[in-house]
Amino acid sequence: MRRLAGIFILVLLSGFICRGQNQTSQGDDALIAKLTEYAFSIQVQLSIQDQCLETDYIISPCEDKALKTKVATTLYRYFSESKLMGAENVAVHIYDKWFQSGELKMEDDMEQLQAKIFAEFNRQSLIGVQAEPLTLKNADSEEITMPSKGKACVIYFYDTDCAKCRIESVFLRNVLENHDFPIDFYAVYIGDKKEQWLQYNERNFSLELDNTEAFLLWDEDRNLEFQRKYGVLTTPKMFLVGADGNIIGRNLDSKALEKLLKDYFGEIDYGMEESKTFLDTVFEPFGSGITAQDVMTSAQYICSKTLEQGDTTLFRQMTGDLLYYLTNRREEGFRMATGPFVDEFILGKEDVWYRQSDQLAVVSLAHMLKDLTSINAIGEKLPGVVLQGKLLKKNDVIKDRDVKTKALDASKLKKTVLFFHSETCENCAKEKSAMGDFLRANKGLKVFLVDIDQTIERDDSILYLFDLSSTPYILVTGKDARLKRKYFSMLAR
Repeated sequence: MRRLAGIFILVLLSGFICRGQNQTSQGDDALIAKLTEYAFSIQVQLSIQDQCLETDYIISPCEDKALKTKVATTLYRYFSESKLMGAENVAVHIYDKWFQSGELKMEDDMEQLQAKIFAEFNRQSLIGVQAEPLTLKNADSEEITMPSKGKACVIYFYDTDCAKCRIESVFLRNVLENHDFPIDFYAVYIGDKKEQWLQYNERNFSLELDNTEAFLLWDEDRNLEFQRKYGVLTTPKMFLVGADGNIIGRNLDSKALEKLLKDYFGEIDYGMEESKTFLDTVFEPFGSGITAQDVMTSAQYICSKTLEQGDTTLFRQMTGDLLYYLTNRREEGFRMATGPFVDEFILGKEDVWYRQSDQLAVVSLAHMLKDLTSINAIGEKLPGVVLQGKLLKKNDVIKDRDVKTKALDASKLKKTVLFFHSETCENCAKEKSAMGDFLRANKGLKVFLVDIDQTIERDDSILYLFDLSSTPYILVTGKDARLKRKYFSMLAR
């Protein structure tokens, strides 16, 4: 970026330096456009500290004072008006270094005064600075000093007469209740109508959460310290303060707050559509013949490129996404990989999945999937439960015979394809269409066709004996009545 700044100065500003006071209006417009473009580029690429250095680097070489003032003023305007978080830091830095110091003076006295006010009302609540302590009172007139020590917190300034605050309060409550972050929440009313405030609190902030502690405060004595300390001239205004007391988010809305809190506490959104598309691409070369070993090899590769190189966050993201992906794949290779995958990469790495959000979003799902996929172990006999269905042999399927329903003990089924299906299931219909070809190619096998809906209606305990979480569920037994395959497919491979 230093090189970029140098090229920018040499190429863009050289002409303006030569013209000095004789710049044309067209030239001014070109300069402002280029400075704005440059300011945006550093804003999205650099840290706040480096943005401040870059603005100094571009202002300093201007030898003509009028041009220098114009460059500094243009950059100040851009950052003071920008909606991107952290822009206020840069605007205050430019004002302090170039204007408050007296080295430069804005052409418009009113603009210089407004810049001074902007700096004074933002200086104490910038990103990265220690949040100023503020003592306010609760509904019982007890004094509460915020922010808390050693705990992250959200500070929300609002007014009951503010329409935007009413909308934001609804969104904010949803964020807090949906996540229950381990934070302190300070809702600070800036008005003086106590009864109206109490009603507002009851309607919007009557939170009963395990981890989020709410403090509903107001400036009962009207000291108005919050205005200067936190720059609260309009509402709503929301801050996120880290456990170390440093401000890490300001001028937030609920959506931005949710993202920052997720980042701060290491929360991740799993199973997004983008991750599904990516994993579809990863497994596409394996085709329908993918095996459990293929899936496990892919998972191990993810681990070796992330966790084993110290990138825990990326490991959690990719492994969690794969877990969610497995829940939606019914193919034998994916389903048979689920148990070993869960054991090795989720339950076997407790030190990685310790966050409460991961316990809820990943670990609990992993336990459920393991319980489901461990039902009906390979090599063991099926449960001794009597099932009602149609036992079909090759000629029955080929000639489309109407076979009578039979009641058979699942544990005694030998050389049988046990086919749980539903009449409304499209994949079941596809498997049924393949039964004839499958039985021709596999002499001695027969198909026991069991309607899940009718079976569950008679006795829903069947749900605990077979993994009927998705249809079809197809199992194959050997001549000893022991299970040889499950999550099987009769479709051509």
